[in-house]
Amino acid sequence: MIKKFITALLALAMLAALMPGSLADTGNQKHYNGMIGADSPLYTVKVYIQNLDVYLTFNNTEKLKKQMALADERLAEAEDAADDNNAGAYDAATGGYVNMMNDINESLKTDVDPGVASDVVPLLLHHQEVFYGIIDNNTTPLVIQNRTVLINGEFMKIKNGMPFYYYNGTAYFMPPGQMNKITNGSKVPPGLAKKGYVVPSPTIVNGSKLWPWDEIPYPTSTKINGNGKGHGNPNK
Repeated sequence: MIKKFITALLALAMLAALMPGSLADTGNQKHYNGMIGADSPLYTVKVYIQNLDVYLTFNNTEKLKKQMALADERLAEAEDAADDNNAGAYDAATGGYVNMMNDINESLKTDVDPGVASDVVPLLLHHQEVFYGIIDNNTTPLVIQNRTVLINGEFMKIKNGMPFYYYNGTAYFMPPGQMNKITNGSKVPPGLAKKGYVVPSPTIVNGSKLWPWDEIPYPTSTKINGNGKGHGNPNK
C-alpha cells in the first residue's frame, strides 16, 4: 500500500514537472499556480525532472526557451514563498533559480537563435524589479530581505557576464565570438557597424562617466551595496 502511494506521488510529481508552469500575473508579480510549490515535499523531485527534461533537449534554442520558462517559474515560487514568510521554501526556489540562470548564461554562448536570445533581456529586467521589490517591501521578513540581497548579487554577476551589448537603452544579443570585439564600449562589432549603429559615448555626471546602459532605475532601499544602487553594465 505504501509503495503504491509513493509511486502515485512520484507519478504526480512527474506530471506536474513536465506540464507548463502556470504563472498568474498580478501587477509586476507572477504567482505560481502549479501543483507543486517550493514548500512541497515533492519539490526536489519536480525540479530534478524538469532539469532532466532540459538536459535531454538537444536543440540549443529550444533548451534556452525551457530554461527561461523555468527561471520564471523558480522566481514566481520564490515570490510566493516570500509572501508566505517561508524562508525554507524561499531558499529552495532561489537556489534553483540561480542554477537555472547560470544554465541560461551557458546556453547563450552556443548557436541559439538571436531573436530568442534577445528575449532574455526583458526577462532580466523583470527579475531585477522583482528582487528590488522584495528588498524594498517593509512587510518582507528581514531574513528573506537579507537573503534576497545575496541572491541579487549573484543575479548581477550572471547578468553582467551575459553576451549582450547595450546601446541607447537597447540590448543587442552578440553571437559567440563577438563580445571580445567590444573594448570598454568604444568599439562596435562589424555586424552592428554594418547596420548603421553609432559608437556610444558616455556623458559626465559629477565627474564620472555614465554610459547609456548605466541609466537603469534602481530602488531607494539602502540594503543594496549600502547606497541603494547596483551596477547594470553588462559589459563590466
